Amino acid sequence: MRLHRAIDGDGPLPDAYIIGRVCEEFGCLPSEAERELMKQPVGWVEEVIEFRHYAKAKLIYDRADDKSAVTKGDSLMQLVEENEYAHAGEVIRRRRSRLGAVVAPRKPDA
Repeated sequence: MRLHRAIDGDGPLPDAYIIGRVCEEFGCLPSEAERELMKQPVGWVEEVIEFRHYAKAKLIYDRADDKSAVTKGDSLMQLVEENEYAHAGEVIRRRRSRLGAVVAPRKPDA
């Protein structure tokens, strides 16, 4: 029941679950996972796992012909899509800014 509650966001994840996830993610024994979790700063290993998942999701999104099919009902894919649009907006703003600097009309000499 503890794991069920934790997965629903109602309490911390049990250590055994976290160690199991690290083992699954990196292909190591529980003793190695436990040592690594103790050695690294709090949250570091979890952040590495999160970034790996995000990178995999972005690859799937980038390769998808139908973006709406991969984002439907998947919060991570929806985040990838939101970031994709935000990044595209940044790229457009940078290009416009550079283009504006190149094409900006000169002020007439007084």
